[in-house]
Amino acid sequence: MKKLNCTHFPSCSGCDLLDLEYEEELKEKWGYMINLFSKFQDVEVLPVLGSNPHSNYRHKLQLTFAPEQRKGSGIVLGLHTKRRDKILNQIECKIQDEALSETAWALRDWANDLGLTGYNHFKQRGFLRFLSLRKSYYYNTILIGLVTRDNSRIYENEIEDLLKKIYSSFKTKSLKEKISGIIQAVNSEPTNMVLNTQERYLLYGQEKMKDRISDIEFEVGLDTFVQVNPFQTEKLYEVASNYFNSSDSVLELYSGIGALSLLISRKARFVTGIEINPNSVQSAKRCAERNNRTNVKFLQGDAGNLIKLDSLSNHNSCLVDPPRSGLSYKITRVLSERKFNKLVYISCNPETLERDAVNLRREYKLVSITPVDLFPHTEHIENIAYFESR
Repeated sequence: MKKLNCTHFPSCSGCDLLDLEYEEELKEKWGYMINLFSKFQDVEVLPVLGSNPHSNYRHKLQLTFAPEQRKGSGIVLGLHTKRRDKILNQIECKIQDEALSETAWALRDWANDLGLTGYNHFKQRGFLRFLSLRKSYYYNTILIGLVTRDNSRIYENEIEDLLKKIYSSFKTKSLKEKISGIIQAVNSEPTNMVLNTQERYLLYGQEKMKDRISDIEFEVGLDTFVQVNPFQTEKLYEVASNYFNSSDSVLELYSGIGALSLLISRKARFVTGIEINPNSVQSAKRCAERNNRTNVKFLQGDAGNLIKLDSLSNHNSCLVDPPRSGLSYKITRVLSERKFNKLVYISCNPETLERDAVNLRREYKLVSITPVDLFPHTEHIENIAYFESR
């Protein structure tokens, strides 16, 4: 496979490894995982499951608006530089979905035509702050989130102009992408958190769109957690669910919108998902009902507390999918006390996975690690670690 060339590499923060051929990148990531887990005796680190395609795979974007440095020359839109000293005015990207990139560039042109201002983080002024885009892999719909500093409204005729500009920008007409919704989210706080707000206005269409993983249909909103690479998501979830069978009652911690719980429920006897975000739990319950799954339920609350409930004591297996920070001390302690027969750990951070594996090693044996490349051309690598009770 040939190397990918991009105007913005290597200064852009989006890619780290664009100068490597993809086969070489996979070898480097595999070697890194073997070295990181060399202290664990008899653990099998399987070869990395590569992504096909390995370009234009990102179905979620979060870009930043900023004023052009030359006074009065409009706004820029893109990612930070690696030095974090400015926002690149992107004209291409090799890892973003093409239709999402075209939507972003058309939206920048529209904003410049209207004379809208980009947000200056240091002076804390300017209107447009961030752009959040999501695309449904299965249905080819796009959800747009415009994050603004205040609640000044964008008029209906301006949205009509935006839609015309977006549709005329699509180079690949056969893809038939449709804009499912445009949402204005207000964020006046001096923070880099993109969707750090509850004040939202629906400017067009719907607030959520539908997508599918395998035969499971679910809802996606602007802040719903869904893996950004849909070409690898089903592969990741298939590997994880294959560890379970009809003798397993599975407790999933950090279950999100419940897509993986529902996939596991096809093989396991029963699945209980625990998630702290109430909106995600409601989405998961609707998802279970929509997909006619009766051997799965979802609970809202802190996993470290709910895992101790007597009503969940009959669960003999566990799956965890924590954030990059890994497992909290409380969760690690409870997992050791409960001592599940099987523990499947999906990790987006090899270093915190290694730390947690060390903390769990007295009660659990690390059997295998399956790296799955969800983020080609970056240093990130997703992993599925399988533990058995000692």
